[in-house]
Amino acid sequence: MVDYGIILGLLGVASGAASLIYSRSQVVAARRQAEQATRATLLESNREISVRLQQIRSRFFKVPGIDDELKNSRPEIQEVVDSVGGGDVYGFFRDVIDTFEDIFVLRRSRIVTDEHWRVWTGSQMAVYAGLPRFQSVFKLATQRGCLVSGEPDRSRNTRDSWRKAGFNCTVPFVHHR
Repeated sequence: MVDYGIILGLLGVASGAASLIYSRSQVVAARRQAEQATRATLLESNREISVRLQQIRSRFFKVPGIDDELKNSRPEIQEVVDSVGGGDVYGFFRDVIDTFEDIFVLRRSRIVTDEHWRVWTGSQMAVYAGLPRFQSVFKLATQRGCLVSGEPDRSRNTRDSWRKAGFNCTVPFVHHR
């Protein structure tokens, strides 16, 4: 004769094991969801900071006496500003570089897909990268260590990656932030 107590006990153990497995999968899913929420929050914060930086940069060269101040304290920046056609042009190209850098960081973080990276490097970046005034601003940014280092596909160094995207940089990237 079958002891129903043993059968019910075994069913209880099996049910408990299934519950443990299910709850573990729920914990893993909850952790992933939390990581995605954190990432989304970081992206939104970065976007807000980028907007504020662009607003500040757009007003920077309108500050009375800033040209003289730059000539005295950062002559290399003032030289590039003058050579590209003034503060508005310089600010525009810095905004372009910041946008490119954002997509670079998103690719390195594996948020941007290979397809989007190829579109950006092949069509968007290539247009600006060949412009001599853009190159002047880009070269200054690399010399001053203002760009993020790292490789989006993790297979080559940064300079090669950006060069492949059309940026003719001759100085190594250094990250000082």
